[in-house]
Amino acid sequence: MLMGTKGSNQTIDLKTDKKNNKTIAIIKATQPWKLYKANSSFVINANQEIASGNSNDFISLETIPSFQLFALGNNKNFDFTGLRCLPLEGQNNFRDLGGYKTIEGKTVKWGLLFRSGQLSELTDNDLCYLSSIPLRTIVDFRTNEERDSQITRLPSSTLNDISLPISPGNLSREIVENMIYKGNVEKTIQFLTDINEQLILTNQEQYKAFFTILQKNTTPLMYNCTAGKDRTGLATALLLSALGVDNDTILADYLLTNTFVNLSIDLVKDKYLFINDKQAEALMTLQTVKKEYLLKALETINQHYNSVESYLTNQLAVDIPLMKELYLY
Repeated sequence: MLMGTKGSNQTIDLKTDKKNNKTIAIIKATQPWKLYKANSSFVINANQEIASGNSNDFISLETIPSFQLFALGNNKNFDFTGLRCLPLEGQNNFRDLGGYKTIEGKTVKWGLLFRSGQLSELTDNDLCYLSSIPLRTIVDFRTNEERDSQITRLPSSTLNDISLPISPGNLSREIVENMIYKGNVEKTIQFLTDINEQLILTNQEQYKAFFTILQKNTTPLMYNCTAGKDRTGLATALLLSALGVDNDTILADYLLTNTFVNLSIDLVKDKYLFINDKQAEALMTLQTVKKEYLLKALETINQHYNSVESYLTNQLAVDIPLMKELYLY
């Protein structure tokens, strides 16, 4: 066994090719390297070398039906990596928060913190995959009505299924359906912007409870709402802020939802028959994110609580040194 330490001069980026059941590894290196399988304890099995080389490379790996981390480096120093978006069949936006760099030069640990949308459409293969992490805790920000209409499929490894319902603004089905029917894109954008302001001002109890759970280290942990973008998006921004990740990286992660949801007006029209272009655009707007939404939340924090750090420590009772101890390396 090799114990991994940070400091290699190589980088690796992993992509999933679902169509061909492949994981693509893009390696950038200027010196000899080796790629190993690793686990979430940052232990490398010297007998599980996957590939080696001396410079930049492009490797196609078979996607295995279980969670896997990788280590790239030489015999002394390694950098760990995993898939940003897990290759699930029933949820396209289930993401690992590992690998993000902090302002202080630390890195968020892989395989401990995950964000997602609702899990009612997970397949049996997905459940086996999540059990292999093994996923221990699920925190659900959906309302009881949402949970009842789309019942979560829990992997067998789950020990804690926790409900912290958040209902910002008027999320009633009637209001949402009316916005779609009228095809009012501008009103939809304003609606979602207002939600992010309300999340900051009126849902501190739920987010405080979320951080209390995180500080108990009941990981691996996944948190979700319905689409995995508004309530979950803000939770992620607050979490990464507590760990010391910079704002540009936080915003980039927030916008990744659009990449993995991968919607267009034509795709929406193909899925939902008998709607026009404006209605499809309004529906697509409800299912995606804009940077203005998160910026509104951050603006609200600065206006009412002076800074994100102040909001975290004073309103949400976050122990920032403890968070960094638990989730950074």
